Amino acid sequence: MEDAVVFEGQSSDSMMISTVDIENHSAYSDSDTDYYDGDTGFDTEREEQFTETITSALSMHCHENTTQQRSIAVVRCAAHTLQLAVLDACDGADIKQVIDDARQTAKKLRTQIHSNIISKSGKNQPILDSPTRWNSTVDMIQRLIDLKEICENSVDSSLHLTETFWNSLKNYMDSLLPAKELSKILQQEQLTISDFYLHWLLCKIKLKTIATDLSILLVSYMENRENMLLNNDAFICAIFLDGRINATLAEHQQLNAKRKLLDLHLHLQYLNTDKENLPPSSSTSDSQTETDSARTLLEDFLSTKYVEAQSDIQNLIRLGTDNMRPHGFKNLDDEIAMFLKEPLLKSTENILNHWGSKKKHLSSSL
Repeated sequence: MEDAVVFEGQSSDSMMISTVDIENHSAYSDSDTDYYDGDTGFDTEREEQFTETITSALSMHCHENTTQQRSIAVVRCAAHTLQLAVLDACDGADIKQVIDDARQTAKKLRTQIHSNIISKSGKNQPILDSPTRWNSTVDMIQRLIDLKEICENSVDSSLHLTETFWNSLKNYMDSLLPAKELSKILQQEQLTISDFYLHWLLCKIKLKTIATDLSILLVSYMENRENMLLNNDAFICAIFLDGRINATLAEHQQLNAKRKLLDLHLHLQYLNTDKENLPPSSSTSDSQTETDSARTLLEDFLSTKYVEAQSDIQNLIRLGTDNMRPHGFKNLDDEIAMFLKEPLLKSTENILNHWGSKKKHLSSSL
């Protein structure tokens, strides 16, 4: 699930962000593209700076192109959000020392003598991690734990490690396995925002069950990142429309999602009405002389006035008499209320298939 730019009430072809916009905000020059240096791996700080810079560039561009007629939201990459939480949790000196010791041990086991011994034992060879790819560190430690007996029987006394060290490795591996499983799920090609959030919540439950110092710390950092996601309107709307997990939203979040969806519905109604009322093309010279720029300015002006007149949608919906409601809003409001009262869906339900099966029974509003 990559960074997503969500367009509301505007076709994406008219709002594409050019590569020049990205290049102007790039954190690297051409000489910086190869930033893997062998033993130290990728530069975490520079990689994070690059991702944050690109996200900031997208957000700035979207903010500059947001008007009353259209709104654009940037949803952060789910995998990157998880990575930042894990890196924060593993930033302690004690954990870094354990990982560094494990890395040195893996290097010693990769010598020719030990490689031959490991091959004869039928076990897998040790691997080295990429320090900024935390899931590769989990793989390295998992492989190293499997080679504990080889280390204990080695003629190299430096491989005779303490039981405390091995316990620390197992603690690290157990604490991060749920996050590693989540990272693989996030690589799926078809992953909705609500699917991501469902698996995110499941990961937190697994971490709390493990109940190590590291797993509990990781939960706290995940919740910090989660709070940032829950401040995103597009993210909230996606959760709101998923019958599996919309009950996790607070009341104010549900109200905000409802307001945003009604805003979107209003604008779609306007766009559809505008298309239906377009005058037939004319071959007269007067029509041919109209400039596109003037027509665009007029349409923008009328669109602005229309949206301003309908800005307080919530008040319109709460009007006491049905004949004072904009056409279709009462039904939509009722349908949203009915939708929220539907039985809770199973977490294994495919939300895309679910909405597909409901399509025949829904009004054009939903």
